[in-house]
Amino acid sequence: MEKTYKRVPFDIELAKKIQSGEVKGNISIIYRESILHLTSEVRYAEQKGFYLAYFRNEYVEFPIIFNTLGNIPLSESVVTIELPEQPKHEFKPFEQVLVRDGKGNHWKADYYSHTIPDKNGDYYSCVGNVWKYCIPYAGNEHLLGTTNEPK
Repeated sequence: MEKTYKRVPFDIELAKKIQSGEVKGNISIIYRESILHLTSEVRYAEQKGFYLAYFRNEYVEFPIIFNTLGNIPLSESVVTIELPEQPKHEFKPFEQVLVRDGKGNHWKADYYSHTIPDKNGDYYSCVGNVWKYCIPYAGNEHLLGTTNEPK
């Protein structure tokens, strides 16, 4: 099965975690319709809100100057980060789940019933209520009663 990636805005701390191997992902330069995936070391030198990064692909090392948003001045190019997308969990009726309505809310335990599709994102009907966020209880037991994000 081929991995799919979601593109997120450039973030220097996340880029450093990708470089160290702590987080899986790619650092890429996008120019018009072309995407250059960086295959090797990126070195950063911050100077007054800009970064100087030395990118190395399979052929050559080259410097790129970009701002904290990943924009490359005087260019249509942008530095971005691509993270692997997690496969969507297929819930089964009466499966134990953790649910909540907002990112700042505490996770609660419930039993899954069915999904309610909506143009603004799915809702999850459970025994106790209808919820915006739903994750499997198995493997996430440590989140019960917290506002922490699943990994």
